[in-house]
Amino acid sequence: MRVLNKKLWPYQFKMAVEHMEANADRIIWLQENLPKDDWRFNENNSTYCFAKNEDAVLFKLTCS
Repeated sequence: MRVLNKKLWPYQFKMAVEHMEANADRIIWLQENLPKDDWRFNENNSTYCFAKNEDAVLFKLTCS
């Protein structure tokens, strides 16, 4: 399982997914609202990773 470097991506969390459409909707939200260089999504374990705390908090509040 691939794990992203926590020095570059200190804000990481997994989100439970009942269906794959939930991840697709979250990815669309990320693409529309945050710069691509500020977030990553690890498909293998449904982990969302962020470089900035404020981006992680905004995403979590909006998409959970």
